[in-house]
Order: sequence, then C-alpha cells, then structure tokens
Amino acid sequence: AEVLYRLVKEGEPSDDLFDFVWGSVAALDALEEGVSNFHLWFLANLSRPLGFSPDNEYCEEAWLDIRDGHFTPHAILPSMALAPANARLLHDMLECDVRYLGEIGLNRQQRVDFLEDMLRYYTYHLESIRSVESIRILKEVF
Repeated sequence: AEVLYRLVKEGEPSDDLFDFVWGSVAALDALEEGVSNFHLWFLANLSRPLGFSPDNEYCEEAWLDIRDGHFTPHAILPSMALAPANARLLHDMLECDVRYLGEIGLNRQQRVDFLEDMLRYYTYHLESIRSVESIRILKEVF
C-alpha cells in the first residue's frame, strides 16, 4: 500500500497501472495459497506497467543489472545488481501466474532478502520510493 501511495500521483491517469492493480487486488482476494508471496509477486510485476521490468531473457545463474534491467551472466557491482538467487526469483515471479504462488517455496529470510532487493531496484528507478518506512516498522514490530 505504501509503495502505491508513493507512486500514484493525482492527475496522472494510467490505464495499464489501474488495470494491473485492480486485477491484482481481485487475484489476492481469490488466492487460497501463496498469500505470503503475494507482495513479492506484486512488486515484481508492478515493474511492467511502470516501464522498468527486465527486458531480456533470463539465463541460469544470471545477475540482474538494476540500472538497465538486463540479466547478465557476468558478476557486477553488488550495489547495482540482484545476485543470482534473487535474479532467479525475480524471473520466477514475473513468469508465475498469481494462482500458483503457493508453489514457490520461500522461507522468511528469502522473502526479506528479495523484498530488500526489489526496493533497491525500485529506488534506483523511482525517486518516490526512496523512503518506504513500512518495511522498517514491520521488522521492528515482528
């Protein structure tokens, strides 16, 4: 919710963004398994209507260069990349139908790591995401 709040500006209509969010909320409402992965799937797929989802083919053990959204087999500066495990997870989330999120087995630490990487990816591309506070607060509470 906080990411959407920071992204959506009054007076800037976007049919693609609206359709994605509307469809995602409906899918979440119908979801029986995989709810714990939904926020990760949502962030991965939200990058599409926002225009910065990865734009080339994934290859095994690839890194994702967050600057240009390309999967690459070459190791790059970690602060500018998603390491292979999270690059693979991003690819999986982009390829996964939301109804099958329960089939992606992740533990708590994997979810936290991927979420942090996705927020770094968003922060690089969108100034408005620089200070998402809800994640820090949830970590402190739980």
